[in-house]
Amino acid sequence: MVVLYRRLNQRTWSKVELVYHGSLGSATGSGDGLSGPLEYFVQAVDAVGNVVLVLDHGQPFRLDGTYVTYLPLLRR
Repeated sequence: MVVLYRRLNQRTWSKVELVYHGSLGSATGSGDGLSGPLEYFVQAVDAVGNVVLVLDHGQPFRLDGTYVTYLPLLRR
């Protein structure tokens, strides 16, 4: 799983790769030092190459300020 994010004043996207924990059924990752307004979306790919894109009604999710985010749950 990958989270792509960008600060609202930037045009380029950065990524955080999430580590899947099979025993917990969840994935975790961090983008240390992130603060201020940003937008993000999530991509997950399975073993045969199927891609799922998670957006907020067709648009990236938006966050303001300093935060801890729990992303939408994606299950196998």
